[in-house]
Amino acid sequence: GLNEKSYEELLSMGVPLAVLRVVDYQKRQQAQALNANNNQLSNFLTNKRSVTSSTHTSSDKNSFLNASKILQRILQEHQK
Repeated sequence: GLNEKSYEELLSMGVPLAVLRVVDYQKRQQAQALNANNNQLSNFLTNKRSVTSSTHTSSDKNSFLNASKILQRILQEHQK
């Protein structure tokens, strides 16, 4: 949701408390949706990695693992 500094700044600017609550709720909903999407992508990558391990060459596996690690780092940065 809103951090304390943002909340205090908006409140001091005269933004009504009801609006701040709606903004906070919307931000929390966005964070939950992002986490759900990240979990789905992580599960997909894990499942794909399992399938890859039995059907592709060593070079293909390494390429996929590198791509998987890069995507996971991007997701972690996005969550911050």
